[in-house]
Amino acid sequence: MCYWNTTEYRIIPISGYQVLRNCPGCGCRAAYESTGSFRVNANGKRIDVWLIYQCKSCGHTYNLTIYERVKPEDIPGEEYRRFLENDGETALRYGMDKGVFARNRAEIDWGHVAYEIRPMEVRESLESRERPQSRPLLTIHNPWGLKIRTDKAVAEICQVSRSKVRQLVKEGKLELPQDYVGSRIVLELGRTGWTGQMGQDGPDGLSGRKNPENDTACMGRHRKEEDEEKE
Repeated sequence: MCYWNTTEYRIIPISGYQVLRNCPGCGCRAAYESTGSFRVNANGKRIDVWLIYQCKSCGHTYNLTIYERVKPEDIPGEEYRRFLENDGETALRYGMDKGVFARNRAEIDWGHVAYEIRPMEVRESLESRERPQSRPLLTIHNPWGLKIRTDKAVAEICQVSRSKVRQLVKEGKLELPQDYVGSRIVLELGRTGWTGQMGQDGPDGLSGRKNPENDTACMGRHRKEEDEEKE
């Protein structure tokens, strides 16, 4: 008997957002990437903390402000230690904090966001037991709110080209309810070219993964639209 299996994936960032700004070294607009290092500066009885960015072309640095002119006691001791040790998880957390970029008026380069799409555990819900023969679902979680197009995410999960996904949409064999993944999107696989369980090729050549929990993570970079059209 075929039950209603929910195959789930999660989009995970693997580096902080890049910043677009005018570079004094290059004399033009350039992309800056996080070095993963912090700079802690004591100014009298006040402390500044910056996450250091670097121009990808010439190496010119830019300081993204985390704390500005705060009292030492205003920074939790454990967090302060992580700043001094250039803790990678802390650098990624602040490098993905949109509020920090907004306070710095720093422009995020949405055209180049590095991420992985990792399979989650496939589980059977209680509702599935009451609805045999239901279509399987593909759920994509995007807890960091990365700006990723739905067709790109589906193509990476299914290991097909984006042009193939767009072709199926045009032919009415695949329905994408929204252009971007958003915080979460659910696709009903029975309507999208899959005819059997995940991992079996349908007549349209669009296939899923047999065992997502044992599969390696899908990796991808959110590229500019003009590059994507060349696929």
